[in-house]
Amino acid sequence: MLKKIKNSLGFQAGFAIAMAVVIGTLCSMLVSSVGKYAVEKVYMSVSANEERMEKISKEFEEFTRSQYNSDNPIISIQDWLKNKPGLYLYAFEAETDRLIFESDGYFTTTYNVSSSKSFLNRNVDYIEVEQKHGKYNVVIKDNTYMGYFNYVDYAALIIGCVVAIAILFVIFGKTIKRILTLSRQVKAVSCGDMERVVSIDGTDEVGELGKNIDAMRRSIIEHYQKEQDAIKSNNDLLTSISHDIRTPLTSIIGFSELMADDSVTNIDEMKKYANICKDKAYRLKELTDTMFRYFYVYGKDDTDFIFQKFEAKQLFTQLLGEYVIDLMQEGFTVEVPHKIDTDIYIYIDVDMFKRVIDNIFSNFKRYADESKTIYVSAYVEDKNIVVECENTAKSELRNAESTKIGLKTCSRIMSQMNGRFEITTNGKVFNEKIYIPIMK
Repeated sequence: MLKKIKNSLGFQAGFAIAMAVVIGTLCSMLVSSVGKYAVEKVYMSVSANEERMEKISKEFEEFTRSQYNSDNPIISIQDWLKNKPGLYLYAFEAETDRLIFESDGYFTTTYNVSSSKSFLNRNVDYIEVEQKHGKYNVVIKDNTYMGYFNYVDYAALIIGCVVAIAILFVIFGKTIKRILTLSRQVKAVSCGDMERVVSIDGTDEVGELGKNIDAMRRSIIEHYQKEQDAIKSNNDLLTSISHDIRTPLTSIIGFSELMADDSVTNIDEMKKYANICKDKAYRLKELTDTMFRYFYVYGKDDTDFIFQKFEAKQLFTQLLGEYVIDLMQEGFTVEVPHKIDTDIYIYIDVDMFKRVIDNIFSNFKRYADESKTIYVSAYVEDKNIVVECENTAKSELRNAESTKIGLKTCSRIMSQMNGRFEITTNGKVFNEKIYIPIMK
């Protein structure tokens, strides 16, 4: 159960996502740490800060000199701060050191001189600015490194996501490839290529789906083959039996016409013709009964069978015993060496099995040589109960033509009961074997 859960796509997906998130997060943290360390070591070094602040101060001083006659110095400062994110600027009134302007790096705020409670700390570096309307001192702080930190965070996030997605593709790449392969194979089968094997490895849902589809493909082929076999068997039956039916029917018609002819007046001759017609009629009835039995069995689906559990020794002793006694009463010599132990069970439809036995023993009555012994035995062989029947055919019937409908019926019945029926002959001795699987 645990192995099945571990092999499921749901578990694999959860594990892959968790791994991707963990590794992606670790990569993001690593990139962030390395990037910020680089910013601190390079951009925020003492020499870089001093050089940058010197450049900013000179630029600001040059700007304020150009704005000496400005009517509103605050507006001038705001103009200078445009497009300079990360710079913090504080302007103080020179006489009172009271704060008159403050920026936060992105937008600016002005203060009312009378209400401001912030004053210039003389211990910090400041720039003295003189304009037409007065003097003020300016403190500039460079926090532009925060922008670089933000860039590093964005880059770390992107790289973490890329790594996570790459991990998911690596883990699910094989699964996606298997799904695409399965799709191509199923499409080929759906287009009529029933010989295309649907082969998908793996024990997860994709593998199981592939196995089930291939099993369905084999089932369709098997069903189609059975259908073709049934059609062929029916055609063979009609071909082989048509001659046998026409022969007695032609005789019946011919002798009936002779009897109906006024020119035949001899009573003995009339009886002779009548007996011939009667024999041919019985032969015709026998052929039609055999044909109906054949079509009944071939029209019977596996699900129509009524299977029951039987002890093999008891069943065969009772069932075969009835037929053996009947044969002996007909003058046949029969030997029945049973070799089946008790507590051996089989699972069969006993009515259909009787049809098989009835066909075999009916052939004994019709074709077996009464001067020869008939052998009927039952024994265990390779996890099967084997019922074996052997007889010697009458010399005058050994080369007689037969439709073999009865044998085909027996083979069909045993196949539908998961067993099999086999017959071998050398033209003189006939041997039939019925194989029935033993229940585990």
